[in-house]
Amino acid sequence: MFKHSMKILNAYFCGMNKQEQATTINAFNRMVDEVVEGEAIPHLSNKGTYNQKGKQLLYWQSNLAGALSQNGLGVFNNSDNIDDLDSLSDSLQNIIGQMYIYREFINDPTHAPVRGGNKIFYSKRYNVAEREFDILTSYAYQTWYNYWDRIGDMIECFFPLGIGATCIGFDSVMKKLPLVISSTLKNRGSYLWLDSFYKTDFLTLNKLRIDVVHYVDTTTSTRKEHMANITDYNILKQKFKDKKGRADDLKHQAQLMIDGCFHSLQLLDDMFAEKGITINSTPLNAPPVTP
Repeated sequence: MFKHSMKILNAYFCGMNKQEQATTINAFNRMVDEVVEGEAIPHLSNKGTYNQKGKQLLYWQSNLAGALSQNGLGVFNNSDNIDDLDSLSDSLQNIIGQMYIYREFINDPTHAPVRGGNKIFYSKRYNVAEREFDILTSYAYQTWYNYWDRIGDMIECFFPLGIGATCIGFDSVMKKLPLVISSTLKNRGSYLWLDSFYKTDFLTLNKLRIDVVHYVDTTTSTRKEHMANITDYNILKQKFKDKKGRADDLKHQAQLMIDGCFHSLQLLDDMFAEKGITINSTPLNAPPVTP
């Protein structure tokens, strides 16, 4: 991927000096930032405050980790975990911002009909914008999965799930969790949200990720699907609409990632409450926490 990106940059920057190249890169980054702001693409840190739904996530997670060790229940490296979650949320936000830019330049195949005998064919006209959009889509799926993998790491530290260190992930955690938590926790909103998300959005999007990572890349599948439907106007029109909608779908997932962090922390909070342990989620003398 790095060599591929360097090829594109070298071709694009041909004839530019270093200063001009730096100016162009900075201009593109500013454009991404403007799109992120304009489209209100969510981020876990909420502009550095980490305030979500009336709770301060950094403080909350730190206190949960402290309660875990102080009560002899285990050890959780909350600093590395929240840093990873924040970094992955940041990466996905940037990827989605770029996707919003590139999607405006993807060619609609139904705008280029070519008659061949008694049939009409719709040529692909696969351009640089669509290629970058497809590459970013693959990156987005992997970033999304890595984020939920870290959520799985966090939950596993607080419950005796018996999952091997190399097998811990959101998928394995959510399969084991209902076997070890109390019936009371199973009926709390935090667990119900996570369980519902796992059985719907997670399994659906993870299948797409598995296909991209282990079977057929997004670019290859795009071309293959087009050739299979090259004479079908309605199918190609719908696929074009679906492709452009990926940015919106991932923006929705970016919000679910934040919600998932909140509900995971709430589940851990609920677990301690069952044990009679109260966890502070907002620091004293802190500015008012906004939803």
